[in-house]
Amino acid sequence: MEPTTRPADPHVLEAAARALARSTELQSRTAEAMTTAQHLRAEAARQRPGHVQALRDEIAGLRRAIETRAVIEQAKGVLMAKLGCDSDGAFDHLRRQSQQENRRLREVAAEIVEAAQRRRD
Repeated sequence: MEPTTRPADPHVLEAAARALARSTELQSRTAEAMTTAQHLRAEAARQRPGHVQALRDEIAGLRRAIETRAVIEQAKGVLMAKLGCDSDGAFDHLRRQSQQENRRLREVAAEIVEAAQRRRD
């Protein structure tokens, strides 16, 4: 289910650009956290070999979180521009669509981002 298209409001486009910038900032911060986690994992491997798998699992979870957060923020930006709503409204739209279709929010967000990229190309 794709939202109806409305003319883009300059304020909404600006808000969408800020959402994308925030997404990039969050990716950067999370990447830094992952680097720190990898260093800690190496240190733990030297000191406590039994904890290595738990740290690997944590790093894998952080990677999934980065991917999920980025695509959701991008989808929110697309919806903000398209629907003329704010960040909360865009997230509510994503949440409702996810629940109505009984799909993960990340999947719905990825579909919206991919559709926007296809239209742009």
